Amino acid sequence: PKSRRAYIDNADEEDALKMEAVINNNLGNLYKKIKGGQKAIQHYDNAIAIMLDLNAERYATTAMMNKGSVYHDLGDYKKALEIHESTKALKIKSKATTRSIASSDRQIGIAKLELGALDEAKRSFDEALSAFESLDNISGITTTLTDRGMLNNRLKKYKDAISDCSRAKELLLENNSVDYLDNTCKCLFTAYKALGNYQMALNNLECFKSQRDSILNEENFMKIGQTEVAYELEKKAAIKEISLTQERKINNWIKLALLGFILGLGIITYLIYNNLKVKRQSEKQLIQKNSIISESLEEKDILLREIHHRVKNNLQVISSLLSLQSRYTDDPNIE
Repeated sequence: PKSRRAYIDNADEEDALKMEAVINNNLGNLYKKIKGGQKAIQHYDNAIAIMLDLNAERYATTAMMNKGSVYHDLGDYKKALEIHESTKALKIKSKATTRSIASSDRQIGIAKLELGALDEAKRSFDEALSAFESLDNISGITTTLTDRGMLNNRLKKYKDAISDCSRAKELLLENNSVDYLDNTCKCLFTAYKALGNYQMALNNLECFKSQRDSILNEENFMKIGQTEVAYELEKKAAIKEISLTQERKINNWIKLALLGFILGLGIITYLIYNNLKVKRQSEKQLIQKNSIISESLEEKDILLREIHHRVKNNLQVISSLLSLQSRYTDDPNIE
């Protein structure tokens, strides 16, 4: 069968197909966020097919990586690994950037970690980290360090896990970034708890809970989904208009671009507002939790002191009784 390229009459139609692929990839991202796995895969497949038909392999790998992450979310790690390895091969073939190939190495490592291939996972993480460090890519460095830290926890190499995740946490805080900080704190909590450092474990547990409380709740995801449905309907209407005259095509894509911009701006505005609201609530809850923990620790301290005092008194009473009893016996073995 002929590819889409064989039916393209001019550059404008090729641009229209590329825009359709971009829209499908973005719709896949939205479905992924609202846990619509199969719908997301369908849109990613549409984007991949268009880009491969247009010989735009490097653009196709973006949708392929996104598709692999959906299978990871669905728990199908074998399929996720297969897709990420295919994506890496296509990236190498199309001479993708070092950063892009390193991202595939990291995803391959994550899939192998979930499948229990720990030594292979470590090699993938090491390759990805080396590449990210050569580029001074903070995001890549921090996420890969955290992933390798979680791998070290699996291997019970808790000191190595603390080394990796502490470095990741320090970089995140230095760069005022909270992306992946919840996983970094969780990694440190697991390692410190295993080593018996309960104070550091508690500190990182609070960090983990604080970050998780700031994540958008299910209701917010549903609102995003409703916006996405409206956006998809507008997209389908615009695509139908492309079959009309060249002038009509150009006008329709301008309208679609404006619509996408307005919807995107609306979503971003809403997310920023809601994040600020959730953050304030989370900070209030954290203060309350800290207060409860402090009161609990104080009560336990008082209880321990009381128990110590009573045990001491009881031992003194027993000692006095034994001393009195020894005065009324002639047994030479009792002194």
